Amino acid sequence: MTALTVTGLDLSLTGTGIAHIRIDRPPTVDPQTTVETLTITSTGRRADTLPQRVARIRKLRNAIVDQARTADLVVLEAPAFAANVGSVWDRAGLWHHVVAALDHLGVPYIDVAPTRVKKFAADKGNADKAAVAAGMARLWGERAAPADNNQFDALALASLGAIRVAGRQLPIRVLERHREVVAAIDWPTVPVTRRS
Repeated sequence: MTALTVTGLDLSLTGTGIAHIRIDRPPTVDPQTTVETLTITSTGRRADTLPQRVARIRKLRNAIVDQARTADLVVLEAPAFAANVGSVWDRAGLWHHVVAALDHLGVPYIDVAPTRVKKFAADKGNADKAAVAAGMARLWGERAAPADNNQFDALALASLGAIRVAGRQLPIRVLERHREVVAAIDWPTVPVTRRS
């Protein structure tokens, strides 16, 4: 039996949240679904030189892509274009480097707007991180144990993809509002199957 893996990426320069949801394929009478979450951290300084910033982004990209390279689908948060917080160019650079690497490796990926992720997790498109965490804790219960808000965000992203590809096989109670958010996403046309 093989497992299908959906990975959620909440990209950040300081703490990238990653969540892997692995689902038995083909489905069994009692399918096994496992959830793993982790955070990749990095530090930088405002005074870093351009070569230092490039090296930091490259190191982060490599660590993140190493986690996602075997996924059958990667769901990542789309850039928040209206956000005006520090290191905008470096954050955008990281996002593009990760997406380009996934594309180069042939890993199916999709980005989802932050408002949709929040709507899925907390039923409000402008929910704060605490509400997203609470929503994911309710959805997954003891099956998942994210350690920080980055991991909860990544779990929301991975959950969107897992519902899309596995639906009723998941050991969670998927509500109509979850299905509505999943249905509103323009999913990739690439079939989500294990690559050889």
